[in-house]
Amino acid sequence: RVRLASYARDLKTDAAALDRVSAAGQVAYNCYSARFRAALEDYKAKRISRAELDARYAEIKSGLAEASSILGQTLDEADRREAEYRQVLQTEAKKASRPVQTVAAPSKKAGKPTRRVTPRQTSDQLQNLSNGVGSYRESAQQVTAVKADLDEIQLQMDKIMLAQG
Repeated sequence: RVRLASYARDLKTDAAALDRVSAAGQVAYNCYSARFRAALEDYKAKRISRAELDARYAEIKSGLAEASSILGQTLDEADRREAEYRQVLQTEAKKASRPVQTVAAPSKKAGKPTRRVTPRQTSDQLQNLSNGVGSYRESAQQVTAVKADLDEIQLQMDKIMLAQG
């Protein structure tokens, strides 16, 4: 039970970390998009030169590439962790199909009850772990979506810059 609870806590922590990465990626997306639009508007209004637009765009593009790279690395790690969690889930499910043993010997101290792991408790914990793996995967998919958005906005910006001549 303790081991399963530990896995569930780890999953929850890891999913929360992925959610933070996803949120940071979305903030980067919004920031770089706004900076690009502002630079383009300044160029069209002749407040900045083409050279200044190109310089700003190079900085924005570099930032987008860095953010995308970080998200890619995070996704690689997330895939590895998810595979580990799925392996743990399979292993623990196999263990749970065996007869359940008493987890504490009879207490020598009066008034301290012994605990038994029941099939129901184990089943509930395995279900909780399985749900955690599903939540973790959803968090990883959100990071994937944000990375795709960053990559797509970079392509769109490239097209706009080419169209500006």
